[in-house]
Amino acid sequence: MAVTSCVGPARTDDAYRGKAANTADHVRSSVETAIIGLQAADRHGLQSAYVSTLLAEAEDDAAAADGTFASIQPPSGRSDDVRREARSVIGEAVDELAQLRITSRRGDLGHLEPSVRRLQHLASALDRLASTLRG
Repeated sequence: MAVTSCVGPARTDDAYRGKAANTADHVRSSVETAIIGLQAADRHGLQSAYVSTLLAEAEDDAAAADGTFASIQPPSGRSDDVRREARSVIGEAVDELAQLRITSRRGDLGHLEPSVRRLQHLASALDRLASTLRG
């Protein structure tokens, strides 16, 4: 709740696009944290409790950024398209992080490493989204 209360309105389409780009960057950072954590777990045999905590925090951070962006009123119909596109890519990343957290808490660490490629794809999609929104 404190996160969303600090969000200012987007009075112009450009401001809204900037908020969407910043959100995509924030979520990409969470996805990249999960990538590093999964790679370290695979290489160094990290304990499942550590990996599950790392993934839960990455998911929480990404979900908070998504929730904050979702609370911003698009200033015009043109911004509705930005919202739809951003929420789609960002939501996909948050959903993937949630699934990884669930899997890790079940102790299925061996099933997590193949997800690195999917996360890398999502990180690239988020980076492209942010770049496109910034023009």
